Amino acid sequence: MTDLPTKTSQLDNFEPWHLARDEGEARLTAFESRLERVVHAYHRWKSACLDAVADEKFAGNDVAVLNVIRMRERPKSRVEIARLLNRDDTSNIQYALRKLLRAQLIEKVDAVARKTATYRTTPKGIEVTEAYADLRNELLIGMTGRLDDDGAALREAGDLLDIMSGFYDQAAKLAATRRY
Repeated sequence: MTDLPTKTSQLDNFEPWHLARDEGEARLTAFESRLERVVHAYHRWKSACLDAVADEKFAGNDVAVLNVIRMRERPKSRVEIARLLNRDDTSNIQYALRKLLRAQLIEKVDAVARKTATYRTTPKGIEVTEAYADLRNELLIGMTGRLDDDGAALREAGDLLDIMSGFYDQAAKLAATRRY
């Protein structure tokens, strides 16, 4: 990451507040602030990218569900989709599935029971996800290529995000046992 500008967050300079009472907490809080911005920028990007190639508006969560269903060209159940996305908000996943079904981007494969139904992309869904991939390549991949030549920065960032995901999952389980 040689020629990328560096920007110092206001949170990088330790100043006590309710989430950062010491320097260690300040570092984690600064990371979380950046993570929050990345999450929202990422969802905004996915939504804008799919909106550019599809006939209607979709949220970032809808795009995630569509791309997971298309992944490896194998039908997925609602439970598999939730597991692959590390989500437990079933109602939002069901809403995304209904939206994608209505737009004819996906279809039910095994509709015997609602809980066991699996979904796959339709020919229209394949066309839209291919156009999404093309636009993503055109607009985003070139920017990320500036990070480095061998992909080390993205691998390291991905590794850190995996570790932090585990920490947050574990902390959420612990917090659930301490409800007042």
